[in-house]
Amino acid sequence: MQLTTRSRYGLRMLLDIALHGADGPVRIQDIAKRRKISVKYLEQLIRALKKAGFIHSKRGPKGGHVLAVAPEEIRVGDVVRAIQSGAKSSIDGVEGATRAVDQATELAGRSGEVLEEIVSIVESSSDQVRSIATASEQQSAASEEINRAVDDINRISGDTAEAMAQATRSVQDLATQAEALRNLVEALKAD
Repeated sequence: MQLTTRSRYGLRMLLDIALHGADGPVRIQDIAKRRKISVKYLEQLIRALKKAGFIHSKRGPKGGHVLAVAPEEIRVGDVVRAIQSGAKSSIDGVEGATRAVDQATELAGRSGEVLEEIVSIVESSSDQVRSIATASEQQSAASEEINRAVDDINRISGDTAEAMAQATRSVQDLATQAEALRNLVEALKAD
């Protein structure tokens, strides 16, 4: 059976903790220095081994890691499965994150399309509002012109009414003069 690098490093870390943990918790920095493995990589392995119940961690100045079970109870196959399980869950997590990013990208694309539609609608609405404003201005100008025409008609009607009143007076004067003239003509005829 061929072991993965994760499995080999995880087994080396457990061996180091077993060998050096008799005097108390073993610091991860010390394991990294002795085994020539990066601290970040060991931190990933420790999470998987803690989750599987192989390691306990203690905090504080004298903190570190100790075996949670007796060394003779630890089986290589169990450790490998625990570490590979952690790797699988990490891979599953990455795949899930990738799917989420893909969905977010798709939603962002859809959002962009919807925003383009909204911008188009707003531009169209803006054009319509401008058209309405122009029509309103034209209607207002036409109303002002109609009002001026109505004022002109009212003035002309007033002038016409005054002229008619004057014509009526003139006709009455003429009728009075015609009556006087007829009376005069009849008086002359009678003499």
